[in-house]
Amino acid sequence: TMAPAIEYSNTNSCLVEDDLQCFLRSSKDGLLVVGERMAGAKVEWVYDNPLRKHAYPFAYGDNFTSTTSGQQRYQGSNYVFDLTVSVSTVADGQGTLILPGTTLHNALRVKTVRQTNYSHEGNDAGSYTVETYRWYVASHRYPVLTLNFNRKADGSLDRKSVV
Repeated sequence: TMAPAIEYSNTNSCLVEDDLQCFLRSSKDGLLVVGERMAGAKVEWVYDNPLRKHAYPFAYGDNFTSTTSGQQRYQGSNYVFDLTVSVSTVADGQGTLILPGTTLHNALRVKTVRQTNYSHEGNDAGSYTVETYRWYVASHRYPVLTLNFNRKADGSLDRKSVV
């Protein structure tokens, strides 16, 4: 596997979601992402400044935005993309979540929109937007349900991209 970039040395935790590893600096105030890596693809994102992933405490109506710049690098290659990342997070819903086999009351829905723009040697190299919905309840530390969508260039959600 690819060794973490030296820039990750100032982190105190690593969140693993499938093949994605997020190197985090956590505190009582929230979570900051210093960098990320897709282990299977051997690609990593290193940020110039940490990107806010979450803020504590967080309740219905709360929101925050975070932006950073950085690089996307590939193991064994000098090919590098420059990138800018903007994240907007809002707790936009609260109520009852009905799932197969269970009903959860006072569920908090948190919507996150992440826009990433790429450039290479000063030229536009595309962008992508991921919209994520997570539902939280007080009795569970992690989200009880997560839905991810890619947003198309025309602004519509790509329903085929649900993860």
